[in-house]
Amino acid sequence: MLESPTRSEQTRNAIVEAALTILDRDGAAKLTFEAIARECGISKGAVTHHFHSKSALLKEVFQYRSDSFEVFRRNYLASRTPEDGQQALALHIATTREMVERSRSPARAMLSILADDPTPMEVPRKMFAQQVEQIRKEAPDPDLALLRWEAGWGLALYTLFGLSPLSDEERSRLFDQLLDNSRWTSFERPSRSD
Repeated sequence: MLESPTRSEQTRNAIVEAALTILDRDGAAKLTFEAIARECGISKGAVTHHFHSKSALLKEVFQYRSDSFEVFRRNYLASRTPEDGQQALALHIATTREMVERSRSPARAMLSILADDPTPMEVPRKMFAQQVEQIRKEAPDPDLALLRWEAGWGLALYTLFGLSPLSDEERSRLFDQLLDNSRWTSFERPSRSD
């Protein structure tokens, strides 16, 4: 039986949820401890009790959303069969698609962190390095696989920045094509031995 979260954990989660709401609605410039306190209906002191700096809060926001995406990732992998091929690549493309389609995306939190302080980006940088290594190991053509992975990120970031001229349907169709291994096999070249 799962234990219910303590009052302190509930308050901490409410603060993170409020931060996500503010980031999504108003942007990083409006994310202040005062704004979070108003959004949560708690005192600014309660916010600073749980998070001593905006940087610490943003790290927690990123971790909180990353954890929720981990559930999506596990469910996505469970829905695929080994015959589908290139599991890591498909997983990461599907995750970037989910990031665009889901509100309160961790990508928005990451962009807000970058705007404020680039040092907390070490965690996602390491995560991306692990993803790239996993994709390289399983792909018959690592360069083509990484090109597809980067294309997925390009679609996601253009959308998150509000720069994409594509309709939702066009973007969805392109994500489908990135995920479809059969569309790429004729372009695959065996990796070169160095």
